[in-house]
Amino acid sequence: MKQLNQEMVIILPKGMENIPVRVIHDDNTTELTVKLVNQPAKGRTCMESENLHTAIYHQNRYEHVPMNEIEWIEANGSYCHVHTVKNRKITLSYPLRLIQDVLPEQAFIRIHRSYLINIDHIKFIDGNCVMVGGRFLKIGKEYQKRLLDRFVFLGVRNKPKCETE
Repeated sequence: MKQLNQEMVIILPKGMENIPVRVIHDDNTTELTVKLVNQPAKGRTCMESENLHTAIYHQNRYEHVPMNEIEWIEANGSYCHVHTVKNRKITLSYPLRLIQDVLPEQAFIRIHRSYLINIDHIKFIDGNCVMVGGRFLKIGKEYQKRLLDRFVFLGVRNKPKCETE
């Protein structure tokens, strides 16, 4: 097999030159994904995810969808449905695992093999379900502890127990 000597250039906006990035290569695809490294750069806070924007390829064009408007993303076979606060459902031909890799971990969390949710849109957690955008979504057993660990619980004696604990 012939190996090509290729370079990838990442152009960042002015003032963001010091943001650490990681390139993710999936062996099942020829696409490369660039992800911000989990550790924020100096001066960068987790709250900046509110100001991040996404461009979703939909109906042969890139559509701007502010990241804070995404409520949850649902896997459906080889497609994903992005659900927004404006009650829109945008269908993508992209696996949920790769979408999860590029969205900020501070804002999005996997709660089920079929669901990735925006933490800011959680209304409440009730047992093994979470209310997001007016809809109950099931929390998978292997994801429940990770979700509960992201919260500080006030007004209760103990943190709710997972079914797996």
